[in-house]
Amino acid sequence: MVNAQPLQAARARAVARGAAGLLLCILAPAVPAVEPGAQETERVSPLTEAVAIELALTREAYQHRLDAAAEEAKSNLMQARLHANPNLEFVQETNRSPAGETTERTVRVTQALDISGRRKLRTDAARLLVESADLDSASVREQTVSEVRRHFFTVLQLVEKSSAHERWLTRLGELQKIAEILKSGGEASVYDVRRVQREYLSAQASAAEAGAELEASRERLYAVIGPQGRRYAEISGSLVPPPAPPLERLQESLTSRPDLLSLRNKASAYRLEQRAARRLVLPDVTLGVGVKHLNDPAYSDTGLVFSLSLPLPLADRGQAAHASLGAKVLATDADYRLAIESMLGELRAARIRTESARIAAARLREGALPVSRDLVRIAELAYRAGEMTMLEVLDAHRALLIAEIEVLDLELRAALSRVELERLSGGGN
Repeated sequence: MVNAQPLQAARARAVARGAAGLLLCILAPAVPAVEPGAQETERVSPLTEAVAIELALTREAYQHRLDAAAEEAKSNLMQARLHANPNLEFVQETNRSPAGETTERTVRVTQALDISGRRKLRTDAARLLVESADLDSASVREQTVSEVRRHFFTVLQLVEKSSAHERWLTRLGELQKIAEILKSGGEASVYDVRRVQREYLSAQASAAEAGAELEASRERLYAVIGPQGRRYAEISGSLVPPPAPPLERLQESLTSRPDLLSLRNKASAYRLEQRAARRLVLPDVTLGVGVKHLNDPAYSDTGLVFSLSLPLPLADRGQAAHASLGAKVLATDADYRLAIESMLGELRAARIRTESARIAAARLREGALPVSRDLVRIAELAYRAGEMTMLEVLDAHRALLIAEIEVLDLELRAALSRVELERLSGGGN
């Protein structure tokens, strides 16, 4: 008599194997179809890089801060243009004698006149400092743009990282179903099912940590662009930067940076002020004109009074001011040269980092990711056929996640290096 139990067990294993195979056929095509960073839902009101920069630069307090610096420089220019105020003098002298009392009253207006040209030199210097203030504001805007872009790309990468963790959870959930189907047919052990469950819990923890890091990064971005950024539902952009321009072109644009132009303007302004200080050897002349009235017992009369006065530059001839401004000229020129030398080195380094990370990310995305997806499919099929263990299948899934994270890390490194490269070359805005 034929024993029916082995036949029933074999039939159950065949049914389980067939069901697992069908599930693999349904799920396997979905693995290569989803690129890292792909969005599951349609974006609504996406926050783009350009929008984030605009929000940061149009904040009211930010604009007021930049305007205040410019207004301060303009007020100094207004002060330099002004002539000295005239002085009004009233003098009364009374003398008593045996003949009677004599009174002299003098009313006079005096005005200091600049005959050395110092006012014009100081006005020209103040005008250059106004331009420097505008250039400093442009430099601050460039720094803000770079800061916004760094936060933006960091958030964008963490969004794609979080998506990679969610895809990993989905794949583990599907693998858990396959293991349970095979276990029901006697093709898999309880250990396999529990091991997948253990991996799923670990993946959940990693996904939660990635989500928390994403939310923290969003808050740092909102701190830079203002609360208006919260109204955007999603973020949209590309981490992959374009190829870097030739080094020669970047070096040529270096001297157009607003902070370097500001240093040059300040040095020129200090030179003008130094020339003005040198002209203190020719002091201002004070002219006066007025009316003098004389009244004594014998007669009274009124006449015009003219006066001329000037200080004698015996001790103070502007030596201290001339020396101080000369030191400022030397320091500013030195700052300019040192900044050029430093930025040339940083520019070369940033370009090397940008291109290295960009090329490495492209190679990994084009090479390692397709191979990792193929390994996942091969491992799952081999496991269903009994040729691989569950640990080997999980290892293939982890390798796919690691490859996706490596690509995203390299792309973020390339994006941040490109931001630094454009900031150094004066193209950050």
